[in-house]
Amino acid sequence: QYGIALSAGGIVGITKRAREFFGKRYDDLLIEIRGAPVKHADETTWGMDGLLYWCWIFLTEKSVYYTIEESRGKRVPEKILKDAIGILVRDGYAAYLKLPLIQQACFAHLYRKARDAKERKGASEEAKKLFQEIKQLYGILAEDIKRPFVKKEREELFEAYKKDLEKISVRAYQTEDARRVQT
Repeated sequence: QYGIALSAGGIVGITKRAREFFGKRYDDLLIEIRGAPVKHADETTWGMDGLLYWCWIFLTEKSVYYTIEESRGKRVPEKILKDAIGILVRDGYAAYLKLPLIQQACFAHLYRKARDAKERKGASEEAKKLFQEIKQLYGILAEDIKRPFVKKEREELFEAYKKDLEKISVRAYQTEDARRVQT
């Protein structure tokens, strides 16, 4: 964008120097993230010189911590979130599921998982109905968050959405595809 040419190795070198520059403060980011009441995690591929790595991100409202690892395995979030407290907002990737934190699935990922279940060949009527229910909630939520933020109103909406999602989470589904979405 700015006409600056950087190699992948150059980017890695810059990030290593940044870590050295920040020193203890960089390590303090992990302490902040681990102790935050709500934290988010995600990972994505990171190709470099024909090799595949993983860029992991852990963040809160105030802090962001990146690490590039050779693995997408569960040991990475276990190490980064060691002794963490609070709620972890994450996608459906299994590496997060065994962490001893309260977990909240990203609603967009839930929507996509429900949609995919509905579209599979042989999808149950239960999975199709569950998708319609989640789709409706997603649409209403999308409209609600466009409105100006009023704390009391948002708290009331939160409680209403929470009840709707709790109904889905405790319902006794008979089919495996609907239970997978529910989980």
